[in-house]
Amino acid sequence: MDNLNPQERRAFKREEFQRKFGQYWLVYAALVGTGILSATSGILLPFQPNENGIATITLSGIVAALFYASGFLTTGELAATFWFDKLTDHDKDNRTQQIIGVIMLAVSISTLLVTSLAAGAFIAYWLGALDQFEVMPLWAQRWVVWAIPALWVAHLVAGIAFKAVSDEAAVERDARATIRIAKGEIAKEKANAKADFWRDNATTIAQQLGELEAQEEIGRYSAKLPKFSIKESATKDVPTQRR
Repeated sequence: MDNLNPQERRAFKREEFQRKFGQYWLVYAALVGTGILSATSGILLPFQPNENGIATITLSGIVAALFYASGFLTTGELAATFWFDKLTDHDKDNRTQQIIGVIMLAVSISTLLVTSLAAGAFIAYWLGALDQFEVMPLWAQRWVVWAIPALWVAHLVAGIAFKAVSDEAAVERDARATIRIAKGEIAKEKANAKADFWRDNATTIAQQLGELEAQEEIGRYSAKLPKFSIKESATKDVPTQRR
């Protein structure tokens, strides 16, 4: 995968999805079915009909519909697809990744079950065709309010952990550590070279700076000492850094 260009990588992923779909088509078909149910219930949920059976569409209702529909799908069907893919393609002999994948796939499937039941209750209540669902079940209301944000956080934490324990992340950490060590060595050598230069040339530099300061002081008194002449110094140029 690392040696493939973007076009080849997309083609590889497309072929891999087709291969998995061919082997596990029933899984994907069930996900599509529950996804339609979840999305429909999420869209209908904010637009509850009044006593006359009329639903009012508002901007806040549209925003809420998008929130519920995307929340049901991402914490249920899409999450199950994601963790199913990670579980079947985790790093070789990576036990931690396998455990995370199993747990989160179980969480996603459980979410699918509860959300599908709640979605069925929402739709039945919205249509008003069944006497048993004249009132929206309390547990379904609580599930809608609490489940989506809590599950988003859970999938976020699990996804970060899955990435952190991957072989790819380990290689990246080793590479960054090597780079940091190399940069530290470079900074150390630069500091040592600078210190060596000043130590080796301190006497010569101090002598020349002293002579320059003396010449400047004598220059300030040249008007008072017209016959005083300054003997030119035979100093050498400041040596450059040794190679």
